[in-house]
Amino acid sequence: MKAADLIMMRVITLGVMLVCLPFTSTAYDADTRFASGRSALAIPFELEGSAIIVQVGVNDSPARAFELDTGSSINILSLPVAKSFGMRLQLGGKANGGVGADPPDFYLIKGKVSFSLPGVVLSNQRLLAMPLDKCDDHPAAIGSDQKVAADQKVEKKTGRARDGILGKEFFDSFVVEIDYVARLINLYDPHSYQYTGSGKSLPLEKEQGTIFTRAQVKAPERLPVPARLLVDLPASWAITLNQKFAEKHQLVPPADKLKFVNECGTGGLAKGVSYEGKLEALQLGAFKLPDPLTFFRHTEIGGGYDGLLGGPALQNFKVIFDYSRSRMILESPR
Repeated sequence: MKAADLIMMRVITLGVMLVCLPFTSTAYDADTRFASGRSALAIPFELEGSAIIVQVGVNDSPARAFELDTGSSINILSLPVAKSFGMRLQLGGKANGGVGADPPDFYLIKGKVSFSLPGVVLSNQRLLAMPLDKCDDHPAAIGSDQKVAADQKVEKKTGRARDGILGKEFFDSFVVEIDYVARLINLYDPHSYQYTGSGKSLPLEKEQGTIFTRAQVKAPERLPVPARLLVDLPASWAITLNQKFAEKHQLVPPADKLKFVNECGTGGLAKGVSYEGKLEALQLGAFKLPDPLTFFRHTEIGGGYDGLLGGPALQNFKVIFDYSRSRMILESPR
């Protein structure tokens, strides 16, 4: 494959964020208060690429832009925002996981923190602070693959600066229903929630603050291959496959159907160059998605799974995350 035949892309993504935390697994005094009943309904969100952005008040501040991230093991506040609030910070160490070769420091936020969304307040939240803007205005780079010509076009995908991330702690607190078509989120008390729709339920496996589901991926003229995928809402592709897994099962498309891609996340630019292409199909339970855009990742992040299931695949459905019952429910849009 000639470098001149390929397009070099630079993609901004947080990636899977697994932070080693000095927290115990015991319960803490978090509190959830609905303004009415046992739910908060019709919370609007904006979709920026694959990122779901909601407006969240932190303590008594005006609303800030937070991203919903099933790939994050903790709620996170942007370090400059935390400093502007005068929050007490304690250095915790280096973030473990996520995209990029230079993991940032993270800080424990000392003292009580509350979040507010329309119709609900979450008090006594555990929260970290860390930089979330490492890719902003980053010089274009081509990783370590010297086959890519220096004058190739680089596409920069940007959105508004994120002020924070709502991760596992948030999804543990509610049953979270995401209506991509209406751009609305409903939050339910998990203790009283009962599902009465016609959607299909997929089991979730929970490990180290993240969730996994089982799927099948199929390349042309190949049998379907089972894959364990980490569910990562902000991921830029329908599927991300670890390159070793993809090569082992002969899932990588021909060279003339691939694009060079370089990721950028909280740790800056990733090492090496990965590829973007399409598979024939992704099977999620009873649902079959044709031609999913797929990222073949050069450097694995974490272990114990074969890749990621990203927001672009889930945007085909109304999605319900019910961590309390270890399930994800998919409803076809009407």
